[in-house]
Amino acid sequence: MFELQRPSCARALAYHFQRPGPRQLLLEIGRLIRFGIVGIVVTLVYGFVTFALVSSSLANAVSATVIGHITAGLASYFGHLRFSFAVNPEHRTFLWRFLVIAAAMFAVNIAITWLFTSVLGVSYVISIATVAILIPLMNYLCNRLWVFSPGLGPARAGETAKKLQGF
Repeated sequence: MFELQRPSCARALAYHFQRPGPRQLLLEIGRLIRFGIVGIVVTLVYGFVTFALVSSSLANAVSATVIGHITAGLASYFGHLRFSFAVNPEHRTFLWRFLVIAAAMFAVNIAITWLFTSVLGVSYVISIATVAILIPLMNYLCNRLWVFSPGLGPARAGETAKKLQGF
């Protein structure tokens, strides 16, 4: 009698990539700016932790880098969760996705560096510049469209704007 219709993949994609209105566009620009702010803070956290550990002789450079990277990764996860995307914590969904993307971006970083410097014989400076532009862009898209997307439904857009009015 009544047939339950499941949304088609095409409908889901059309909904996800619909042309944004002015309000949605402003919301997305705000997310992108907050994402950049978190990125700058996380970079400073990494630098501070790594420098402090090495300069105080608590760790050698490699160990300090690992500890700094882990600390920065935690700051990145919580910064993007609460500030960039301002979603309610659903760690069972978000954390493993975040770790997958972090590992993937690490692999892409290494692959680009290897390709540019070892295969193509391009200067490492070009490799660094490419990575510095490409990785944050890919990271934003992956975090926006997959990692935190379950928390960014249309019903939450108003909530997100209200949460961030104080910032």
